[in-house]
Amino acid sequence: MSTPPSAPRLAYLAVMLVAAGFLLLYLFRSGNPPRPAQADGVSQSSVDLESVLSTGDAAAIRGALRPGLDLNSPMMKGTYRGLSPLHIVVTRALADAIAPLIQAGADPDARTADGTTALMIAAVQESTPALSELLTGGASPDVRDSYGRSALMLAARAGKSRSVESLISAGADVRTVDGTGATALWHSAGVPGNDEVIRRLLAAGAELDVADSQGVTPLMRSAELADTSQVILLLDLGAAAGSRSRDGRSALDRARVRTDKHGLEIAAILEQAGR
Repeated sequence: MSTPPSAPRLAYLAVMLVAAGFLLLYLFRSGNPPRPAQADGVSQSSVDLESVLSTGDAAAIRGALRPGLDLNSPMMKGTYRGLSPLHIVVTRALADAIAPLIQAGADPDARTADGTTALMIAAVQESTPALSELLTGGASPDVRDSYGRSALMLAARAGKSRSVESLISAGADVRTVDGTGATALWHSAGVPGNDEVIRRLLAAGAELDVADSQGVTPLMRSAELADTSQVILLLDLGAAAGSRSRDGRSALDRARVRTDKHGLEIAAILEQAGR
């Protein structure tokens, strides 16, 4: 049988229990109740932010920001795995949350594993408010993804004329090339309804006949993709109809491969231009 605790021992335990009770009462009254420990080294603050981000509530996101939050590491699970908080708010079109995140320490040029920035997402989504907030917050329009593509190239390829305008106004380099040697103008060629994007890029200083690493020019690309209006536009602006790519094919050769109405129409236009 164990020996009953002595009187001094009981008194000591009673004092400790009373002290612990007063401490807990103080913490709760001061608005700082103790937080439970998180498993696997995940802090309560990061769990809170991830939960708030998933709501899509810009006001709640702003309210969740506090010192010490890691705003540049990607989420490790869930729908937005691999994206930083800034990528997430742009993806969800929460432009009002962009400036608070940047002011709290989010890197405006943070990139995903494949080099995608929040600005690239905003450009492709043609979210003018998000583009404005990111550019005002210091995002560079010339950061490249893993393929060497800039936000301007991606916007041009997606046919987003308002994004192209915003990025050019912010100083985006219209002559830079990606990993395949293609410019923003090359990416814009062949995209239906992209005539205005082509005009804007050329007005900003893009070069008309710059080819990619395979020697394919914007005119060749438009002919191959059977965009009649673009072929006419590029020829009117002075594109070289007789240029050939590394495989020896011209824009006319590419048009002749097509047997549909547009291909035949473009072939006739290019034949006339070559005379």
